[in-house]
Amino acid sequence: MNGRRAGLTLFVAVLLAMTAYGVATTPQPRTAAQIGSADSFVCPLPQNVSGSADIPTAADRSAVSPRPAAGTVPTTFAPTSAVVCDTFTGDTVAADGTVSYFERHYSGDFGPVIEALNAPSSRPAWPIFCGTSEYSMPPLTDMWLIDADGRALEPTYPIGECGFDNTLGLYEIQSLTEISAVELYARLDPTAIDLLFNCPSALTTLPIPGPRSLLDLPIFASGFCRFDTTGPVPAFTGARTLDIAEPVLSQEVLADLPAATPCTETATSVVAVTVTDPATSDWGPVTIAVELDGCRRILGDGFIPIMASPNIVTALSSTG
Repeated sequence: MNGRRAGLTLFVAVLLAMTAYGVATTPQPRTAAQIGSADSFVCPLPQNVSGSADIPTAADRSAVSPRPAAGTVPTTFAPTSAVVCDTFTGDTVAADGTVSYFERHYSGDFGPVIEALNAPSSRPAWPIFCGTSEYSMPPLTDMWLIDADGRALEPTYPIGECGFDNTLGLYEIQSLTEISAVELYARLDPTAIDLLFNCPSALTTLPIPGPRSLLDLPIFASGFCRFDTTGPVPAFTGARTLDIAEPVLSQEVLADLPAATPCTETATSVVAVTVTDPATSDWGPVTIAVELDGCRRILGDGFIPIMASPNIVTALSSTG
């Protein structure tokens, strides 16, 4: 009898807990977005350069009116286009540190878009059952909708069961036809170039050879900086990222290259990458330079020069 009573008590306790959880976790109603002028909407700096770049244009973004409050798409608003801002800059930087990104415009049937954006939020799942799915990742993309009268609003996303924004609406927008793209620009400071492209944005001189082997370094270049070496000091002419799926400079690639032969030719163009030296106590940075003409060597301060293969020179000579 006592066992049956204990079981009944436990059942009631669990039922009450589940009921209380259901009441406490009922999604709140979503509020509608406020509608304003499309002039109030401007793409922000991409997230990978935010805080380390400025806008090298005549436009005064500080004069842009504040955006209206974001929310669901009201029934009185019929979008005819959507604007989606790039979250990352392009793969290249110019000699003056300028990088580009795009403001992309989409048009088409916005029925599925509005349905996804205005969907109710999900009831939160029990924490132990909450998994991560593609749609439930937090949004990283700035976007807004525009109607035929030039009005605009910023939609919000319904919340998924794990507490993240359900960005299906963004997917639906990017499935529409991209009708145009406006190229925007930002100018990076030298520190940002060094960090984002993993290369030195300034060289005072080319590396001086020494007795160590370059294979002692964990070389895996993800980007490089270009320099014109015809003047007294190497002049920065731009940078580019590399496809990490097909490494151009790595320990495996360098292991197959021969040592450089004596050469007195002077290079007019050089690229440089930054790697770390595990032989130093703080894994200090080491600059590796590749001569694109002249002797065509791979150089490092204190390291034995090796010959750059034609494939390496060709790959690193590309500017796009």
